[in-house]
Amino acid sequence: MSYQLIIRNRATQDLRQLANYILVNGDANTATGFLDLAEATFGQLATIPGIGKVVKLVSSRMGEIRQWRKLRCI
Repeated sequence: MSYQLIIRNRATQDLRQLANYILVNGDANTATGFLDLAEATFGQLATIPGIGKVVKLVSSRMGEIRQWRKLRCI
């Protein structure tokens, strides 16, 4: 079963800014890899929305936050 994943404009802007930072301070392959992993992560979230562990934040307006490690295969 696949769920609808809504990627907000702010999230897209943040990802673009991070990729640009990586590009300027690193290299194009790393920046592209970062965006590829982000896209793969969105695919996982659409398929398995409960993936990862819940992280307790001191103050958050976003509600429940989940995290898990993504490894880049070279």
